[in-house]
Amino acid sequence: MIRIANCSFIMILLITSLTGCWSRKEIPELGIVLGMGIDKTDDDNFLVSYQVVDPGENTPRQSSGNRTPVSLFQAKADNLFEAARRATMTIPRKLYFSHIRTLIIGEDLAKEGIKNVLDFMSRDHEMRPDFFVMIAKGHKAEDILKVLTPLEKIPANNMFDSLRMSEQNWAPTYGLHLDKLISEVVTDGNEATLSGIRIDGEIEIAEKRLNVEEIDSPGKLVIEGIGVFKGDKLIGWFNEVESKGFNYIIDNVTYTAGQIECPNGNGDKLAIEISSAKTKVNVKVQDEKPFFDLEVNILGNIGEVACKIDLTKTENIYAVEKLVGEKVKKLMEVAITKAQKEYNSDVFAFGDTVYRTHPKAWKELSGNWDKEFPNLDVSIKTNVTLRSTGTLNNSFIQKLPLEK
Repeated sequence: MIRIANCSFIMILLITSLTGCWSRKEIPELGIVLGMGIDKTDDDNFLVSYQVVDPGENTPRQSSGNRTPVSLFQAKADNLFEAARRATMTIPRKLYFSHIRTLIIGEDLAKEGIKNVLDFMSRDHEMRPDFFVMIAKGHKAEDILKVLTPLEKIPANNMFDSLRMSEQNWAPTYGLHLDKLISEVVTDGNEATLSGIRIDGEIEIAEKRLNVEEIDSPGKLVIEGIGVFKGDKLIGWFNEVESKGFNYIIDNVTYTAGQIECPNGNGDKLAIEISSAKTKVNVKVQDEKPFFDLEVNILGNIGEVACKIDLTKTENIYAVEKLVGEKVKKLMEVAITKAQKEYNSDVFAFGDTVYRTHPKAWKELSGNWDKEFPNLDVSIKTNVTLRSTGTLNNSFIQKLPLEK
């Protein structure tokens, strides 16, 4: 009897200690934010824009077809936390950030500095740091969030998937999550970078339903360029060529494509598919001066032949491989020159490499890295192997008569 009484007492204690889902929130009470934009206004306030999903318009049985799948809500204040609370004056639901996919920062704000943005975004316990951060290149962040996109009904998802796919299959873009961005900003010997996104076409139509009702949308979102930071401030941009070289240097190329001139010297082109690229960075320190050796191992295929070349001959394959290596090396050199001479921004984390491999030398170099980085000696070696010429060796172009 005593044992039974004790068990009953324990059960009562356990039951009373279970409070259930005391903090749960019902979906109809929430405004689920999938995209967020932050701008700086002319009166030095923050303008925060929230792209909130309309559940009814994204459910086939409930969709009316008369409303957009997302709505934009905005608030302005002199700090980001207050702006988030002010938004409740225009939205009848509590903003919920756990599913956010993209954060867009206006270019003007990025030039002033993003430390306040990073602090605010990293403090909210609801926000998971697995969303992409991008810069509205030449636009305000609110303009980017207003664009309605084809194929993907929710624009924030469209931006997330576009950046992810382009980074995997096309080298000049760079997808960065919030936690990695913060790490790049605060790490000594490393500067941050972010991909840019802009509107191509008619901005006024891009935010209307007409934009997704035509086969060729008048306004499109385009991911373009990589923004270069110094500290927490945007100081410039890499163009497509420089962005590609940047990704080769930081070992961030999975698949990509490019073209070279044919070895025949007639100016005709060969298209090359890169299926793998691995970059190793080695650093030596001599007389307190670092020397960097970059080695890139590339695997690829011939994707298109627009010239007369006999690809059954080994010497011709070797010649093409050499030209591909020279092209990749040139891309990397252009990016390094731009970062060293124009921006003086170590976006390649060369300083962090010195710190990890030669910590004693870094103690001497770190305080003077702004003067060391622009004059770094960087050598590049490329090893290219072309494994395939596709489903055929020589193109039918080989059989065409010479032009008169």
